[in-house]
Amino acid sequence: MTVELRPNLMFSDNTPLDAEAAVWNMRRALDPATACPCASLFTMVTDVAADGPTKVVLTLAQPYPPLIPAFVNTAMNWMASPAAFERLGAADFGQQPVGAGPFRVVGNQASQRLELERNPTYWEQDKPYLDRLVFQSAGNDEAAYAAVQSSTADVVVGISSVDILKQAGAALTVIPIPAIAAAQLQFNSLAAPLDDKRAREALIYATDVQSLAQVIGKGLYKPTQSPTAEGGLFFQETVPGTRTLTWPATALVQQIGGLHVKLGGFGPAQSQTLVTAEAIQAMWQKAGITSEIAPEPLANTLDNYKTGNWQVYLGFSGAIDPALRLGTDYFFHTNGPNSGVADPSLDALLDQARVADDPAVREGLYAQAFRTISDQAYAAFLYQTNGYYIARRTVVGLDQNAKWASWERVSSSRG
Repeated sequence: MTVELRPNLMFSDNTPLDAEAAVWNMRRALDPATACPCASLFTMVTDVAADGPTKVVLTLAQPYPPLIPAFVNTAMNWMASPAAFERLGAADFGQQPVGAGPFRVVGNQASQRLELERNPTYWEQDKPYLDRLVFQSAGNDEAAYAAVQSSTADVVVGISSVDILKQAGAALTVIPIPAIAAAQLQFNSLAAPLDDKRAREALIYATDVQSLAQVIGKGLYKPTQSPTAEGGLFFQETVPGTRTLTWPATALVQQIGGLHVKLGGFGPAQSQTLVTAEAIQAMWQKAGITSEIAPEPLANTLDNYKTGNWQVYLGFSGAIDPALRLGTDYFFHTNGPNSGVADPSLDALLDQARVADDPAVREGLYAQAFRTISDQAYAAFLYQTNGYYIARRTVVGLDQNAKWASWERVSSSRG
């Protein structure tokens, strides 16, 4: 694959962003010593080399259609000034990064506050529109919403609280971010009691997805039957054979002599998810299923995936491409790090879909994979999970249904 750069690009320290600089960045991201989480997405890349001043050539061991989507939001797409990195060293550069984007870093309190100013060397000379941009972390949705209400902030990013979103629309602008993930009840089919397909089916039948979407989402959640969402590739809103009735649940529970499960996969601070878990628990109880809700830190969840010490996890699956991190492979392939499935027929479909050159062929293979997941009751998919911006009405340029904000195109009429 060849990546062609715009000519005459400059980092904000006035050094060139050319093919050699891009190669340096990509090789560093792929170097095991860097320990970049992105490296697992590019294992098929065998070489990265410059071809003249503006072309970068990536050599692959095999075809890999998800390669371009894999660049999104990873270090392979974040170009840093090699000269600044050499001058500052890795630790200081981490706090004072030098790039070529529309803004340059002028202040950085790790995980708390990031202060940016207009980059005069940016290639698009009339942008950015803003002279200054500050990102400030907030403890929760309520604190973030209070900041924009009081004019301490102009925009809040990633709000998910349904009550806040409903309230905000009266005086502020609410802008959806296209969902790439779906909420899911994921089952560990490799351990009792959910190694019995009837137990998994009972949980699916007892979960009224339409009611969840309306009661919990209050009209903001769109139900889905697959591990995809509208913002990603190969989205399927409905999957043939998906269990939508509720009455068979009780009979199945009786057949297997009762069912008790532990429901986790989310942290104690995830209040919206806890509300959803409690609603699901009440639905299950009506079918004779007893359950324990067990929030846990993310580190515990990841450890439990490794050891297989889990039963039902309420979480999210989805990526821009199903083959990428947190996509279908991640949760449903035998080799997926967060999988509770060992199904050779499903693996074969996912393996073929990952490398097929024709998008139509890939779409067909994923449709078969989603049908297999449904037929075997490996998960219950609930609804798409959008994030939202809430902005003061003085802010313009946050596009409806854009996957991410182009901050260079955002402006504000407030001084």
